[in-house]
Amino acid sequence: SISLYRPTAAVLTNVSLDHHGLDELRSLFGAFLARARTAVVNLDDPETRAMADILRDPCGYGFDSPGAAISGHGLELEADSCRFTVRHGDEAAKVELPVPGRHNASNALGAIGAAISIGVPLAEADAALSRFEGLKRRLERARACRASFTS
Repeated sequence: SISLYRPTAAVLTNVSLDHHGLDELRSLFGAFLARARTAVVNLDDPETRAMADILRDPCGYGFDSPGAAISGHGLELEADSCRFTVRHGDEAAKVELPVPGRHNASNALGAIGAAISIGVPLAEADAALSRFEGLKRRLERARACRASFTS
């Protein structure tokens, strides 16, 4: 259960209505972040950005957030991959993911933030991400099924 989990680095990508109300989710995720040694928060999402404002020293990431400690730039989206530059302080790396979509690029920024927060150098985090293939079921192409129904 997330309410019992005490991570070294907690990554919060977004907060949206799911099985609980928004106030309950804010409380649940806020407590989760507070229990972590480092909170890594997506500053591009309005709800998580609001949570970052009340946290002590969060590691913010994002493509569209000027104050992000981990920032993505020059995002290029292809049908089956994406590329961007990530910056952390004076360091930069070119990230090439073998999975498509801005959401995957954003998740990669969060993963880089978590890795850096536990002492993994940016170059090593970048190299590991280049081998990430995603989850098969999320990237499967499904053919449209045509069914005929008679009444």
